[in-house]
Amino acid sequence: MNKKAMLNEYHRYNKAELYIIGFSYGTAVYMILLDKIPHTIAKREKAGVKGYALRLRLNNSEKEKLLKRGAYYLCDTTDLQNSEYNRGEHFEKVVTEFYGITWEKDYTPFYESGDITIDGQEIQIKYQNATITTERQIQKLMSAPK
Repeated sequence: MNKKAMLNEYHRYNKAELYIIGFSYGTAVYMILLDKIPHTIAKREKAGVKGYALRLRLNNSEKEKLLKRGAYYLCDTTDLQNSEYNRGEHFEKVVTEFYGITWEKDYTPFYESGDITIDGQEIQIKYQNATITTERQIQKLMSAPK
């Protein structure tokens, strides 16, 4: 399955209407609310797994574009490093609490719900280098009974 097909299928099954994308730039962490995941997703083989994974990859030029579009300063990069959670989980926690919502770690997949709901809208939260989905997951969804 090619990258474009995987991304199209991801959007078809995804329950989120919006995305909060996070990234570091210098020593700061920023977030921005978008209606689509940036077209900066790379197809990459995952170790030990057949198929590919879509990952959020942002180079400095892309980060600068997001800053110009209004990315919001959230915290210092050291704030995400000093945690019992990985950076993606900690970013999700900081964003959730930024919106006044109590964060709880969950394992709900993207095809069931977003990470948070704000004003009735499901929102998926992703930090740089996050795995968006895998080819295997998409194939399972496509072959599942309707």
